[in-house]
Amino acid sequence: MKRLILTAMIILVFTSFSFSQEVVAKKNFVYGGIGTLSAPEIVHKFVDIWITALSAGYANSDTRTGTPPLTLGYQFYSSDNFSAGLSVTYEVLKKDILSGSRNAGTNDASFLSAMGELRLEYVSKESFGMYLELGVGACFVNNTAKYDGKEDSADRTILAAQFSPVGLRFGNKFRVHLGLGLGMKGLFTGTVGMRF
Repeated sequence: MKRLILTAMIILVFTSFSFSQEVVAKKNFVYGGIGTLSAPEIVHKFVDIWITALSAGYANSDTRTGTPPLTLGYQFYSSDNFSAGLSVTYEVLKKDILSGSRNAGTNDASFLSAMGELRLEYVSKESFGMYLELGVGACFVNNTAKYDGKEDSADRTILAAQFSPVGLRFGNKFRVHLGLGLGMKGLFTGTVGMRF
């Protein structure tokens, strides 16, 4: 009888240890991030150059970042290497327009981009990975121009996209992503998030 009870207790202890060490798959990932040199900022910088070149230096404009591209996102991992999700990116650009030495006006543009995303890790280790990412969606643009005491505002919707062929992942549960790409999030992106 003692052997039976002892054997049952040993089996119970081993069973409880084996169940407590099962790995629960972490399929959800939420993150926040920042970028620089987004597609709208690059386009606005080229417009600045063209205004100066076409006017032979008489008129010029200076685009600066009011709010850099800030991103919040969610990814669902169907496997360790592939995930799909959604992200929202917000950015504000401010522009001063000069005619000769006189301030001719200002232009403020805000961009709110909602994108569906796919991410594929082509190198996947426990605490390091390399990935590529593609996001496509819609960008809601509000453009406000102030000149000669007047204010004009226009809203429109344009295509939003982000392609990052080279991205680095550091960490496992808590992750840092550094990306190089082109689109609404920026040429250089950095995010911090948690997988749960």
